[in-house]
Amino acid sequence: MKVWLSAPIDGQKNYNKKEFEKMEQEIAELGWEPINPLKVVGKDALKLGLSGNSLWLYCLIRDLEKLVECDACYFHHTWRRSTGCQIERLVAEKFEKIIMEQRQVRVGKYILAILERRENEKSA
Repeated sequence: MKVWLSAPIDGQKNYNKKEFEKMEQEIAELGWEPINPLKVVGKDALKLGLSGNSLWLYCLIRDLEKLVECDACYFHHTWRRSTGCQIERLVAEKFEKIIMEQRQVRVGKYILAILERRENEKSA
């Protein structure tokens, strides 16, 4: 199963690369194929010399093209803070993708990332 990874990128240190790597590992450990936007979209955009809103829009359009090719989407626990992630969520729901969310739960002084899987309900 191909799983699109969604996490904030714009304004994040090093495009949130470390978080995407963690998400990739979590999905791969479940035996699924993680699709990381930093690897399939980001490099192309930088080569084109785009910046600002043009770069953001180009990346979002390319992300959505790749997202609809996936079976599922895995959303970082901070996805609600990102306009791009919110748009990806709407598209994932529209195309009836399996939605998974990373959750954080505090256990004593430790924070555990928990993978929560929820299949979209088909609209009647």
